[in-house]
Amino acid sequence: MENIRYLELKEAGTLLEQMETLFVLMYDYMGDKGLLQPLVPGGEKMWSKSLLPTLGKFGVVWLALNGEEVIGFIQGMIKLLPNYLGGGKVGIISHVYVKPEMRQYGIGSELAKKLEEWFVTKNIDSIELQVLYHNEKARNFWENTGYEYEVYQMRKFLVGVSE
Repeated sequence: MENIRYLELKEAGTLLEQMETLFVLMYDYMGDKGLLQPLVPGGEKMWSKSLLPTLGKFGVVWLALNGEEVIGFIQGMIKLLPNYLGGGKVGIISHVYVKPEMRQYGIGSELAKKLEEWFVTKNIDSIELQVLYHNEKARNFWENTGYEYEVYQMRKFLVGVSE
């Protein structure tokens, strides 16, 4: 698709509002793939509000646009490792979503590349991400992008558990 362009999100506005809609769709999709911790009602607004102050400093969002329509995004942030692990900086890929009908055009790969380039400018030592166990397409995507398995995350809910 020749109309696809990539843009770093800098401020609130209609692009952020469109991204919030995709954020909800992403959580719906992840729920279908086994995510146990659902998005709370209005969670997309809480998320976007929390991300705005980080942009350009220790957080970034890259958007994929088809014309003026946001069709995908990737969010990254920086964390510091503790001294006992070397104290370096780690990039975190926290959220990635591309509309299903747009997934065959290499948009996810281009978003990942843009985020990795941003991490390089921030002198990041390594990049971490999480993939849902039952999301085989995402696991394959990240493996093909050069990422390796390191940790399995598990969850147990304690609310409602009787003693």
